[in-house]
Amino acid sequence: MQPTIFATKKLVQQQHEYGNLKIYIDFHAHAGKRGSFIFGNSLQGAEQVENVIFAKLVSMNSINFDFAECTFSEYSMSVKVLPCSVYPR
Repeated sequence: MQPTIFATKKLVQQQHEYGNLKIYIDFHAHAGKRGSFIFGNSLQGAEQVENVIFAKLVSMNSINFDFAECTFSEYSMSVKVLPCSVYPR
């Protein structure tokens, strides 16, 4: 793991333990995709609804965020992106 990723992961975990972390969002963009998007965790029940609704609200308020490109799946959790590695299932 790269030192900057390791340090960021530790900081996020520490802030979560202190009760200071309310939400963590890791926006992505790729040359081959339109706008920005997120790789979200695949959660259960109300947590998943909140997960998806947040992304939908962002897309409704930003022309640069593409909800259709967001992924909320087990596969996206297997990709080593920070939110998924900080809070694995």
